[in-house]
Amino acid sequence: MSHFSHLARSRTKSIDLDLIRPTVSLVEPSVTKRIEKGTIYTGYSHLPMGDWDWADDVHKLADSVTIRDLGDLTQNFMDIKPKGNYQLYLTPGGVHAFDLSSRENPLSYFARPDIQALNIDPNYSRMAVNSSIGNIYTEPNSSGSFNVRVSAKPERIEKKMPDWVGFPIGRMSFTDEPINPRSLQELSKYHDSYINDWMSKDLSQRAAAVQAVKQRMATVSPAIRKMWGYE
Repeated sequence: MSHFSHLARSRTKSIDLDLIRPTVSLVEPSVTKRIEKGTIYTGYSHLPMGDWDWADDVHKLADSVTIRDLGDLTQNFMDIKPKGNYQLYLTPGGVHAFDLSSRENPLSYFARPDIQALNIDPNYSRMAVNSSIGNIYTEPNSSGSFNVRVSAKPERIEKKMPDWVGFPIGRMSFTDEPINPRSLQELSKYHDSYINDWMSKDLSQRAAAVQAVKQRMATVSPAIRKMWGYE
């Protein structure tokens, strides 16, 4: 907060503080909502998520690019078989995967050997562990937050770049444990619903997502494509 206070004092009175200071709210004991620079983010204390990026015009940092394509990631899942029920989403620059059976915080989740072997973007895992809900949202929690963007970035729309945010492509399961109802509810209410609302306002985004899925699915093994209904 001291950083924002300094900005407020040093800039002219015409500055819009909403553009530099995130608006944050606790929507449930384990879920937060943040609006920053016109973009909505939700955060989850116990709904694990992994983030992977492939090289493109946006993701150029070598340490954040950990997969070559969708087939590379799905093969990693098949080889490692990380314990959990995973819902995968194709993003404009990579993949998000939510574990719907493990109610773990970032600190314990990213310490698991099977999760580490998946080569999740190290920048994401580091930010998740260091994102203390207790420091930001007033609820005591020093074990981090799985944060994810759930609306388009205004700058991408201004540049007429496709931004469907996240499009569901399939599930992968490596456990006998059932899907946790609370995790499914959080994902549906605070992730899927926001993205669906955005795409309902701009149907071109859904079309772009479907086209991207077709292109990326070509790198996936026939067995997985059949499992997901793409064969």
